[in-house]
Amino acid sequence: MDNHHPELDYGLSDFDVDQRFVASYVYELPVGRGKKVAGSVNRAVDLVIGGWETTGIATFQAGFPFSVTANDQGGVQGTFFQRANRTQGCDIHGNLTKPLQRLNFACFTQPDLGVYGNTPRNWLRQPGINNWDMGIGKSFHIAETVGFKITGDFFNAFNHHQYAIGTGALIGSGSGGGSSISNSITSTNAGQITAASAARIIQISGKLTF
Repeated sequence: MDNHHPELDYGLSDFDVDQRFVASYVYELPVGRGKKVAGSVNRAVDLVIGGWETTGIATFQAGFPFSVTANDQGGVQGTFFQRANRTQGCDIHGNLTKPLQRLNFACFTQPDLGVYGNTPRNWLRQPGINNWDMGIGKSFHIAETVGFKITGDFFNAFNHHQYAIGTGALIGSGSGGGSSISNSITSTNAGQITAASAARIIQISGKLTF
């Protein structure tokens, strides 16, 4: 951006994630005919208690990085994003008075005409991900070679607030390139969270195998 200060362009990629944990599982309950628990029950009882399984994907991830942007006044710099100036000594996480506010934008100012901002690229992180996708299913044996399975899937099962760009299996894995925090000093919502992934989604499906 600025040939005299190339260090301001040295930063994290838009999709950088330094902390991420994902666990997936499929567990067939050991209950019903031929299983460890209640293995000798009759077919009528087995129709109720047998053939159940649970599945899930749990995702915990640090947020994607973002910059604090400003206006390229008059378009004289021709930069993709003009960055804001930071006021030294000002606490960017203090004096948060608005709903869902994460940054104190009183600590940032608009650079003068033709002057590059002094904040670096992608030096802050938006909120992370705490997402659970879960499912429960039951299989029915209709005949020796014919079966039917009904499944209920719960995406963002605990309905956590996911202030991120794309989370979970149904919503997308999240690839950065955006910010859930309004990051332009010219915005009326500057410093506030303005984007979130979907709330809980429930999906019911059936599958016939033969």
